[in-house]
Amino acid sequence: MKKAHRYTALLLAVLWSAPGAISLAQTSTAKITGRVTDSSHAVIQGAEITVTNIASGVNRETRSNEEGNYSVVFLLPGDYRVTAKLAGFKAASKSGIKLDVEQVARVDFVLAVGEVTEVIDVTAASVALDTDSTTIGQVIGNKQVVDLPLNGRNFTQLLLLSSNSIITGGEQGEFRAGVGNAFSLGGSRTASNSFLIDGLINMDPYYQTPAIVPSLDALQEFKVQTSTYSAEFGGAANQININFKSGTNDLHGTGFYFGRNSALAARNFFDPSKITPLNQNQFGYTLGGPVWIPKLYDGRNRTFFFADYEQQITRQGNSGYVTVPNPEELAGRFSTTIIDPRTGQPFPNNTVPPDRISTFAKAALPFFQPINASTPQGNHFFSIPNPIDAHQQHYRVDQNFGTKDSFFVRYSQTIYTASQIQGGSPHTEEGQSHQVQKNRNISGHYTHTFSPNVVNQFRLGWLKPEANIVGSPASRPIESLGVTGIAQWLPDAAFPNISFGNGIDSVGGANNVPFFAPAPSWEMSDGLSITRGAHTFSMGFNFRHYTSYSSAFSSGSYRFDGTTTGEALADFLIGYSSSGFITRQCSDCEKNGGYTNFIYRGLAPYFQDEWKVSPRLTVTMGVRYDYNFHPLEEQNHQGWWDEARGGGLIVADKTIFDKHLEGDVLTYAGGRTYGTVPKNVFAPRLGLAFRPFNNNKTVIRVGAGIFYDQAEVKEQATGFSYPGGGGTGYTAKPADGIYIDLSQPFAPQPPASPATAAGQLGFLWTQPAKRLNPYVEQWSFSIQRELASNTKIDINYLGTHGVRLLGRENINQPYPYDSSHPLSVLERTQYPRAGLVMNHIWHHYSHYNAMNVKIERSANDMTLLAGYTWSKNMDVKSAAAGVAGDSAGWVGVMNPRDYRRDY
Repeated sequence: MKKAHRYTALLLAVLWSAPGAISLAQTSTAKITGRVTDSSHAVIQGAEITVTNIASGVNRETRSNEEGNYSVVFLLPGDYRVTAKLAGFKAASKSGIKLDVEQVARVDFVLAVGEVTEVIDVTAASVALDTDSTTIGQVIGNKQVVDLPLNGRNFTQLLLLSSNSIITGGEQGEFRAGVGNAFSLGGSRTASNSFLIDGLINMDPYYQTPAIVPSLDALQEFKVQTSTYSAEFGGAANQININFKSGTNDLHGTGFYFGRNSALAARNFFDPSKITPLNQNQFGYTLGGPVWIPKLYDGRNRTFFFADYEQQITRQGNSGYVTVPNPEELAGRFSTTIIDPRTGQPFPNNTVPPDRISTFAKAALPFFQPINASTPQGNHFFSIPNPIDAHQQHYRVDQNFGTKDSFFVRYSQTIYTASQIQGGSPHTEEGQSHQVQKNRNISGHYTHTFSPNVVNQFRLGWLKPEANIVGSPASRPIESLGVTGIAQWLPDAAFPNISFGNGIDSVGGANNVPFFAPAPSWEMSDGLSITRGAHTFSMGFNFRHYTSYSSAFSSGSYRFDGTTTGEALADFLIGYSSSGFITRQCSDCEKNGGYTNFIYRGLAPYFQDEWKVSPRLTVTMGVRYDYNFHPLEEQNHQGWWDEARGGGLIVADKTIFDKHLEGDVLTYAGGRTYGTVPKNVFAPRLGLAFRPFNNNKTVIRVGAGIFYDQAEVKEQATGFSYPGGGGTGYTAKPADGIYIDLSQPFAPQPPASPATAAGQLGFLWTQPAKRLNPYVEQWSFSIQRELASNTKIDINYLGTHGVRLLGRENINQPYPYDSSHPLSVLERTQYPRAGLVMNHIWHHYSHYNAMNVKIERSANDMTLLAGYTWSKNMDVKSAAAGVAGDSAGWVGVMNPRDYRRDY
């Protein structure tokens, strides 16, 4: 059972900025809506509404309709002035209107009779109530982004300023360095978070992490939405929308430098060792303004540019203590009894004879480090460097063609390289893995106003996240291990990783390398807004096409834990491994470069009606259809679990059958896909915002909706078993007479001839032919109240229910041992022709309930944000692969026949 009562500590951000600080305009979109009446509260039709961006001078115009309502959509966040005028009435103007990303701001006008040349000017409050939106979320503004001290200057650290957020750890931070921690928002999994830039996806689909992590000085603000947001957005229960700065009418620039150095750090009083060396430097610049060419072009109010560059150079040492074997053990002399697997009897004198020391062990012995310390933490002290180098640059150009058309295009690139010790890798320089990331993104937006009440925005984006991990070059030939039947062609192959089950530090190369995962994608979306009477209709679609290349091949890992002899090092010396992962020889692996290339496509049309039932009541109704097509593999290297035949695989690769290599465990799928994908994927949204009192200082908001999650590519890619893939795990079962003697060749994959031996399929990652789409049901209730000028309080309740969440389960888990019917482990498995069968299924679920109180104040260059959250979260698994690398998560649920034991 996982049961958590979370009391979020007070989140307090008090920021003080010097007067006259430079501020550049923001990006992405927001909305201004309102109602125009006269002093008798009669509606005014045809009032001319002008919305002006203060920084750029760009105007947007519309008119109030027969209900007196107006809306101006697709506005760049920033500071605005709104003016209303009509012949026979005094003009009215409201300034100081600050729009945040995805904000719906209400600006009502009461026009007085008089000359239109007379203007009544009013300054709006700096903290506005959410009078027309039911979304529960938090805007993290430029002051928090720039002024709060952040180690490493990563904006994701500020996600904790949002209510209902906690750090969960897990694979996101572990495998994709530089993206920060993994977060749970609103009780959902980390895979339920969608990061956007300019309203388009900014995700590495393989790791479910943000691809572009922009410099803080290029980022104006971002918004976290955790409940009942617009039907325009989908693919996840939570949205994090990032907004870049853009140029303005004034030329502005910044330069910055941040440094950390161990020479300035204090030593831990209880730690006598020296301070780990650290030298971290981050520096860069921003520049933005109008495009101006002397005597040729003046871009003020029309054409703007923004540029940003940042570099990080970090040199940090990694030191500590590990345990290494003593010379007696490495020579085969032990103090405990060790069993000879050939005879079942103890080795004489607990010593491995020299002629029994395997070729594998002789090749790996030079990797063991000497004893150089005697401490409780270990007998070997290590010290190796962990360098980090990062570069990023962003460029944006905005063009306004009068009041009806505008366009912008942006290019972003980030490069990140780091060397570190991955989990399970030896603490040596050869044991380091090297992450090399290159992420590129291009996006363009075009907005056209057909009429005052009809506006369209088209968006197109291309994103290529690329997170590769390679090992250090092998100092000895891999062939020296004497293991045959494994691939010899692997690119960037490090020496295999050799680990032990008794606390001894591993040796050889890094674990799980090399690995390559470029994931290019392109996305197209269109949104149309139509205002008719009391209704504002929003409709459009989103189409996304992305591929996920990944290498399923590694240099190999071999584990020894005493399964054979009773001593892990003795197993190692005689070459009997307990488990591991190897890349077998296969017929076409070298030809296709050792990659799988999965292709995903999704289409999501949507429709939404924002209905102003009365001047104080707004009802939002919407629906989104999140359809995902069958995933494809470029070379048809995928398969599905065949339960109907008592275990086996249904595969899409016809060449296996053309060569008659299928045996009796493989079945042809009949094409590139097999099974079904869900079609009933409607995601309704319903929201209500009501101002019960005439002073408009209180808003009651209620919302509910269904939000489908995006595909977890890493899980689903491994869930497609392919017998010719080459990468495979193995496990020894001495109780059943199954040993892994590394002096014996591994069989090629796929088998050279049909076979029916027990366990012939080995370790498998599979998934059922019937795919399901995970989704989250959300419901919320909120009361928002203006306490004083520029100060508001929110009291929110949020409930979520995760349904059909992706998980792992060993469907070949042996039934419990029954002494009245003694059976071997193999006889107690459901599918004796296979080993461990890790099935990816969509049967997990979760429940989350939370109440939070939040106070915000913004005045005189000071911002206050304080919040308190009480929550309860229960689930079967907090992630498909577990959280923070816990072993239970990696293996799956405790009992796939009874999920309640994990709930």
